[in-house]
Amino acid sequence: MSRARQPPYRCLAGARRRARPHHNPGAQPHQARLLWARNRPARLGHRGGPHPRPQRRRCPRQRHTRGGIAPGRHRGARAHLSLAGRPRVPGPSPVENRGHPRVDASACRRARPSAARPRRRHGATARPRNSRSRATTARNHRDRAFPRAPRGRSLRALRASGRRRRQLRSRSHRRHRLRRPARRPPLPARLRQRRGRHRGFRGGRGDRGGADMNPLPAWAELEVLRDQYGDGFWLLDPDTIATNVDAFRRAFTEAGWPRTDLAWSFKTLWAPPAVRAALDVGCRAEVVSRDEYELALRLGADPRSIIVNGPLTSYDDLKQATSVGAQVHLDSLAQVEDLLAVCVEIPEQQYSVGLRVNSDLALGPRGRFGIDADAPDGGDLRQAYLLLSAQPNVRVVGLHMHLAGARTAESFARRAARLIELSDALWGDLAPDFLDIGGGFAGAVPQSLAEQLGYQPPTPSEYAHAVVPLLLARWPEGGPLLIIEPGVALAADSMRFAARVMLTKSIGGVSHAIVAGSTQTAKPARHRFELPLSVVRADDAYRPPRHTVVSGWTCQEDDILALDLAEPVEADDWVVIDNCGAYTFVLASRFIRGIPALLVRGPDGWECGRRADTVDDWLEGFTAP
Repeated sequence: MSRARQPPYRCLAGARRRARPHHNPGAQPHQARLLWARNRPARLGHRGGPHPRPQRRRCPRQRHTRGGIAPGRHRGARAHLSLAGRPRVPGPSPVENRGHPRVDASACRRARPSAARPRRRHGATARPRNSRSRATTARNHRDRAFPRAPRGRSLRALRASGRRRRQLRSRSHRRHRLRRPARRPPLPARLRQRRGRHRGFRGGRGDRGGADMNPLPAWAELEVLRDQYGDGFWLLDPDTIATNVDAFRRAFTEAGWPRTDLAWSFKTLWAPPAVRAALDVGCRAEVVSRDEYELALRLGADPRSIIVNGPLTSYDDLKQATSVGAQVHLDSLAQVEDLLAVCVEIPEQQYSVGLRVNSDLALGPRGRFGIDADAPDGGDLRQAYLLLSAQPNVRVVGLHMHLAGARTAESFARRAARLIELSDALWGDLAPDFLDIGGGFAGAVPQSLAEQLGYQPPTPSEYAHAVVPLLLARWPEGGPLLIIEPGVALAADSMRFAARVMLTKSIGGVSHAIVAGSTQTAKPARHRFELPLSVVRADDAYRPPRHTVVSGWTCQEDDILALDLAEPVEADDWVVIDNCGAYTFVLASRFIRGIPALLVRGPDGWECGRRADTVDDWLEGFTAP
């Protein structure tokens, strides 16, 4: 073949050149490589295989590039040249025979390109020898020694088309983003509602306790319960109480003070299923009156673990509580005198009591609970301590402090610091038997309720890490028993109230929904916060969006459960109000309607913990006709 008839030689740079013949015209290594890549065994490319891998050589005119485009046919074409570059007789090639795969690799290494090159067909596209493969399959992974561009397209065209596709995709995304409508401004926190679930709880059951209670009951399940227990009822989950107790106990233990006891507040929730759930996980019973004390004994509380405190504890109450070894916290000098009278009446008995402290911590009003400890020379607290210590059968074994309304971790750190200071003033180098930092702990609340509070409620770990370092600094080798009384934190999220939507109406363009519940059952304390409320719809049909005022059954205008519920509500729906475990059941009254039923979650579903009131319950106790 003359030089003028040689096919063009295209390198990766795109320059069309004619290949210069080499000094060895007897071999065609590029043709040998084509056949080698197409017909070699599967494991030939592995190191240590039976056949050596042929070395790749470049064209001398293309040493400035990684490789050139070898002239030839496409992958499916049949090459009519032998490995040695000599024309062969038509017939089956031993290289193309899969049963005879052995190739003389040494001949390929010694071969040199010849001036005789095959003529390419019209439209045939050159194929790069050293371009990077774009496939990731195992077969192409073995063929990486001799990669090929897709048929009919060069590498430059591939790269250009890829860039073009990315540019068009980016422009289309930008145009779509510009056409996207602007976001609506968010609703106020008190108006945010999410159907069928809670509104954004912070944390979970791990650290904050039972922040995400069990899923809402289905509408069909509520309808079945309605046939047995009425149109409204409480739903109590004892497992949530146990989880909350474990969260506080684990938090203080991990912080470094394992000697921590929790006391269940009877005034917060004295329902027997809730009390038994708390006692089963090791809680003490904290009572304020003789009635609560007897109730605790009836429900199985250990008499020696009951904590008796309160502003009004009579002589008879002190006599009965101390006779069984209950832990009594004296709240005033009058109670100190009553206890001394009991000691004189029963001198053979030993008495161990605590003193409730009132001190100014700059956290708001001081309140009326406890004995003043800020007067000169220790005030009434020191006087009470000296009077009791003078009796041979009386021991003052600890201090107790409670502040109403102070729920931050810093406030509990101040309580602990003040109690440590007072214990050093009274006991010196010795340590008391216990320090009770009282209640007021914040529980796990939805984010919507936390926004209404004005601050993010601390977690049990945050409380523990605020109090425990102070105790460890004073008693590094172990000190008094720490008692905490997280009544609301343990009980609030353990109970819900479910009420059926009895009717809806529109007044002045405002939609109203009247439900079988009221503030008497959801928040009888009449606080200013809106509790999280969820809607369990009777159907999934489309409803036009509208805001609804959810009201209770009473005749009071302020009996509002949701002032502006951002969700359409229809009759036969159910509303479920969360965080109804603290100061709801204990404050429920028979105003207009009787007290609803209390259902308890058990292993087999919901069980009746207390039936709904009847008229006989209203008249029970009356003696006059």
